[in-house]
Amino acid sequence: MSGMRIPLLFALALAATPVAADLTRDQAQQLGKDFGNTANTGVSDAAANPDLTVVPDYQGTNVPETQYYGSGLGIEDAARQNLPNSEVGSFVQDSALSRPRFTIERNDPIVQRGDAISADPEAVLGQQLSGQYSGCQQVTTTTVPATFSEEVCTEWGMEEELSCRKTLNLACNRPIECDAGGISLDTVQSDMRWTYSHPYLTIGTISDNYWSGYCAVFDRSTTFTIEDIGKIQDFTLIQAGFDDWIRVAVNGTLVYVGPYGGDRLEVDLYDPWGDGSTSFKRVRYGPTSYGGCELSTSWNKSLNVDIKPYLRTGLNTIDMRVIVAGGGEGWMKFKATQYCDCEWSENWESTCGALEQQAQAGMCVQQSQTCVEPAETRLVDGIEVYRDCWRYDLSYRCATGETREEPYCQELRDRGCSQVNSTCVDTLPDGSCYEYQQTYRCPQGEAASQTVMDCGGQTFCLDGNCFDAGYEPNQDFALAASHLGGLEAAANDFDTDNMEIFKGQDLRCKKTVLGFSNCCKDSGWGLDLSLAQCSEQEVILGQKREAGQCHYVGSYCSNKSFFGCLARKNTYCCFNSKLGRIIQEQGRAQLGIGWGSAKNPECRGFTPQELTSIDFANIDFTEFYADAFAAADSADRPSGNQMQQIIEQGIERLLP
Repeated sequence: MSGMRIPLLFALALAATPVAADLTRDQAQQLGKDFGNTANTGVSDAAANPDLTVVPDYQGTNVPETQYYGSGLGIEDAARQNLPNSEVGSFVQDSALSRPRFTIERNDPIVQRGDAISADPEAVLGQQLSGQYSGCQQVTTTTVPATFSEEVCTEWGMEEELSCRKTLNLACNRPIECDAGGISLDTVQSDMRWTYSHPYLTIGTISDNYWSGYCAVFDRSTTFTIEDIGKIQDFTLIQAGFDDWIRVAVNGTLVYVGPYGGDRLEVDLYDPWGDGSTSFKRVRYGPTSYGGCELSTSWNKSLNVDIKPYLRTGLNTIDMRVIVAGGGEGWMKFKATQYCDCEWSENWESTCGALEQQAQAGMCVQQSQTCVEPAETRLVDGIEVYRDCWRYDLSYRCATGETREEPYCQELRDRGCSQVNSTCVDTLPDGSCYEYQQTYRCPQGEAASQTVMDCGGQTFCLDGNCFDAGYEPNQDFALAASHLGGLEAAANDFDTDNMEIFKGQDLRCKKTVLGFSNCCKDSGWGLDLSLAQCSEQEVILGQKREAGQCHYVGSYCSNKSFFGCLARKNTYCCFNSKLGRIIQEQGRAQLGIGWGSAKNPECRGFTPQELTSIDFANIDFTEFYADAFAAADSADRPSGNQMQQIIEQGIERLLP
């Protein structure tokens, strides 16, 4: 299809615009007066004598609610009782946690305008409202209204890092006795009587004058096997009975000499005169310590001699020597216990209980678990125990239930934008809102105005006695400029390969949590250093949005955390001109063509058939008027006086 056919299609579409009936100015003015005067009477009658039967849902005066008259707080009690069964009441309760949040600034243009009108209505509205004018005069009137754009910022849920710890506690649950003090009883060999009754091992005969003789020496020996010396808990010589002397050695090491101590026990001959004529037996128990063989005592000594250091794994020997005079005896008593195999009970002492409960409720998530006391062997109840980890430190990330807006929200308010909507887009498991999308209405283009001659005869009066306001300036220029611009845009924006007109481009930008990275701003590109990290596509999108060429499709979470989004992407369909975007937005609404979803947008162009089906009479080109007037009001255009002179000169040339 040639480039000439597109303007033709567009022109045919524009031709469908209806033309108003021809009326003179006076006829149109009179019709308006008649209509207003006719309506005045009906309005006054309706206010003075209302017909209640035509009121929607009017049920007369005898309604059930009359029972609450004079009941005081009874109506509140009834309301509370019926609240769970009321659709409206349930809605109020459910939405309380995620209600929209609006931030109203004193510098909001709406607030400032309202304050100014309240302070001095006549100065703001103009003194001309209370006056009445006649004749023609120059007035300045708005030809193109101010334009606005919608901007979105985010109020994110706040989180905090919390920590706790788990410490391992071990307890050894032992049986009272698992073996005979570590002694293998079936290996005991002795030339004396021996007995074992937990935990005591007795060697020798507890009796009187078991042996006899004068300074007689009796040596006895007992052997036994210990399987593991490491399991021996206690091996102590606690008692010794003898008459008259005793010596005890363990594996060749002297551990006790009684009754007076010493480092030996032996009998030698003593020659008191040194001539060998006479000798006596005596007991030597030290280097220079001697005693008689007969002590005339049966000793029973309570002792506490630890012999564990002298024992070993395997075969052990305990030797006992007793020296008696006349009659005597000797015996030993040991306390022997061992560490029995433990039945270990493990208990993790934890400070994480509250955080674990919050995690189960979905309000916290465990981030890490670090072993801060790693693998080692420790002595627990006298036993060496190895564990891979003895203490963990845990980190949780929890939602605080509070929110904080990104810095861009304040930027919008500083630019004079007014908040117009608040939408909860993500909630926590407890129903509270985690992420709000706050929508602001921002001034984009200033209103365009021009000076015209007002010859209406009357203007609007504040007291209501007059209503004629003259005539609005003719808008045909802006409309014609918009239609001509549409023709040119359609011709230039035609994809002959795919047969599409006003084809769009899928462009997206990203913003991270709390606005630390916001590539979705609508202004400031190239000036804000924080935008340097934005991609080339995001820069192009920002420039096209500033030019009014993009339609916002929606946003989606591009980086999901446990609680909500860490990053969002905004999706736009961007066109080659503002007119292309205007025609696409309003044309799609007429044809029932959607924009797809934020993740899968539909930015296609119109087919020629679709374009000719659009009713351009219903396309609002107001947003484009400012551009049309700006182009028309260029420096090359003649001024009003210059144009008048040109016309007058032309007329003079035509006169004879």
